[in-house]
Amino acid sequence: MINILLTTTLFSLMMICFKLFPRYNVNSLHAIVVNYLVAGTCGFFFQNGYQSPLSEGWNSHSVLVGLLFIMVFNTMAISVKEVGLSITTVTSKMSFVIPVICAITLYSEPLTWLKFVGLILAVVAIYLSTIGPNGKLSIPLNFLPLLLFIFFGQGAADSIFNDSKSIIDPSNQSVFFAAIFFSAAIIGGIFGIIQFFRRHTIFHWNSIWWGFLVGIPNFLSLHFFFESLKDPRIASYEAIAITNMLLILMSALIGVLIFREKLNVINAFGLLASLLAIVCISWR
Repeated sequence: MINILLTTTLFSLMMICFKLFPRYNVNSLHAIVVNYLVAGTCGFFFQNGYQSPLSEGWNSHSVLVGLLFIMVFNTMAISVKEVGLSITTVTSKMSFVIPVICAITLYSEPLTWLKFVGLILAVVAIYLSTIGPNGKLSIPLNFLPLLLFIFFGQGAADSIFNDSKSIIDPSNQSVFFAAIFFSAAIIGGIFGIIQFFRRHTIFHWNSIWWGFLVGIPNFLSLHFFFESLKDPRIASYEAIAITNMLLILMSALIGVLIFREKLNVINAFGLLASLLAIVCISWR
């Protein structure tokens, strides 16, 4: 569980930085690309000896995950603008069911009735903790392809990442992460060039500073999350689900304590469902 706690803590630090982007006029795409470059550099820094990812059998996994990371991120940015934050957040978080289903069906990981109830509670928790006081989410059909791409893209990235644990040698783990982040940085750089020619977006130097702030915890959170997926004491779907529930709880705590956000009654029930889901899924 320590790896899951470290993952959620580091990811929450990243979320605080993302929340501060608008306040300090940070271009999200530029900072994210710098973040991927910093995180990728960390991967090579922690690697014992140089090893080219091109010579490894897992390079297709790393490229696919990196590609999906940056494409889903950009799609989410568009979705937040066109559809709204609540629907986009629910869609992104609900995608955890894809790697969970893959883990149970492909790797024959054991599923008890109590853990099944915990997974249902996790889905309920995501919905209730995100929606507004009216308790409804309205999805415009013309933007449904955006939401479907976020759902399946994020789910596919997490599933491929989970599958990688069976083919990655521990000595190559850091360079595997580096390959993921550099792949995402290259694609993100292409998006940045397109953005420049379309909107004449100027690169601001504060993007480098914020990219550094996000990049280091990004690398470390991925490292600890990978370690939690490999932990033989729990099934990988349990690690995925519990991590998602803890992120909901920590995000709410950060929102209330740091950003003075208010929770409605429905959100409070969502947090309670998150706690119950963690108890059911982690029960031994």
